[in-house]
Amino acid sequence: MSSNHGTHGENASQEPNAAEDANPDSDPIAPQDLSSPSDPIAFQEPMVELVSVWKSFGDKEVLRGLDLTVQEGDVICLIGASGCGKSTLLRCVNLLETLDRGSIYFIGTEIAPGVVNDNAVRKRMGIVFQSLNLFPHLNVLENMTLGLRVAHRISKATALELAKEWLARFNLSDKISEYPERLSGGQQQRVAIGRAMIGSPDLLLLDEVTSALDPELVGEVLALMKELAAGGTTMLVATHEMGFAKEVASRVCFIHGGVIHESGRPEEIFGSPRTEETQRFLARLREGGRL
Repeated sequence: MSSNHGTHGENASQEPNAAEDANPDSDPIAPQDLSSPSDPIAFQEPMVELVSVWKSFGDKEVLRGLDLTVQEGDVICLIGASGCGKSTLLRCVNLLETLDRGSIYFIGTEIAPGVVNDNAVRKRMGIVFQSLNLFPHLNVLENMTLGLRVAHRISKATALELAKEWLARFNLSDKISEYPERLSGGQQQRVAIGRAMIGSPDLLLLDEVTSALDPELVGEVLALMKELAAGGTTMLVATHEMGFAKEVASRVCFIHGGVIHESGRPEEIFGSPRTEETQRFLARLREGGRL
């Protein structure tokens, strides 16, 4: 079921199954044509909008009426204590979790598991998790091309060409035949981000992609994320990397109590937070040397 939807204000690794795909002409969210760039004026409405989203696991309410709007070109960094709901929010947007109440709109169409074609929606989003992103039995090239060939039904020759282009861009051309176990953690995450971007998604979801890395490997992944942000990629990022949020985010959203407790430009959130909860959270980060 689809509907057009206006803007609301804010309150203060799984692979798709291609067998489930329906005829793209009948899908509310149709997959992108990778042969031509996206129309730069296509997004008249918010790219993503969450309206009063509730999600519980058992008796634990994780999201409690959360509202969030993401415009094309935004880099939204979600910050907050572990367990506050950052990852759950991303999984709800990618239709990996079903909402208890509320609505999510993607480019003006309401999306929900079983209501729209889940895989057609996911073709237009890239998502990278904290770890376990790559298939261990496939080499780098095979990991990069699998989604293109199965989900997007791109020819083998085109998939190979695209994969080589992205690997070259990420300085990984020399790793094309390597298996994940022979890559560093940072290299694995760069391949995973490349795989998420190779299908030219409208939205990139990043879930704490540096949290499982050794400190010396974090920088190479953050540099790649900065490059993508500078290139105009719309990103929704759950992160503990406050330096990245301060430098790159167009908006920082502090999640507390299951809602966006405070949001604003990085200089506002980190320089002059308005609420006591945000102030306490940032003070703890400073005490731990993380800000």
